[in-house]
Amino acid sequence: MCRIICFTDTGAVASTVEATLGDHDLHLLSATRLTADVRDLVQRLAPDVVLLELTRALDNAHLFFFLRSDQVTRDTPVILVSPSDFTTHHADILEADSVLGHATLADHLSSTVARLMPKARAVGF
Repeated sequence: MCRIICFTDTGAVASTVEATLGDHDLHLLSATRLTADVRDLVQRLAPDVVLLELTRALDNAHLFFFLRSDQVTRDTPVILVSPSDFTTHHADILEADSVLGHATLADHLSSTVARLMPKARAVGF
């Protein structure tokens, strides 16, 4: 079982993630605000993978940079999720581990997480 954090504010994304990855230790958090409580929770959970929905929320970039700079999550794979066609370009710039569009999320989420999680395959992901 993998520990997964999903930052999203979109009901359809949350539903897809829950349906696809709900049998894992899944935590859905808002992608809108990076607060001290969110930082503490992420550090306490020490996720195996993070899904971060890119929205127009001001703190999206702050969430990503927190994940990459924090000692607990520095090497944690981050999958960006977005409806935008420009997300691949943004993922390259940010050096995200993968990117999925809303339209392909249901089809590719499980295989993307498994590809990024060598130990997930070992526990039957």
